[in-house]
Amino acid sequence: MDMTETTLYSVSEAAKILGVHPNTLRKWDNEGIANALRLPGGNHRRFTKAELERLARLLETEAK
Repeated sequence: MDMTETTLYSVSEAAKILGVHPNTLRKWDNEGIANALRLPGGNHRRFTKAELERLARLLETEAK
């Protein structure tokens, strides 16, 4: 993956896009449901657009 052209979203940005609470995303990441990237030098999570699209499809499926 070429990270120079990949937009990364913070937990709060990703949560707003998906319509869930930031703690929900953190929980999903801890449980292996979501796949967050961890930035070097800290425990900051970031989500790719592709991961957000995958999670949105999961949420859509659960809503049906």
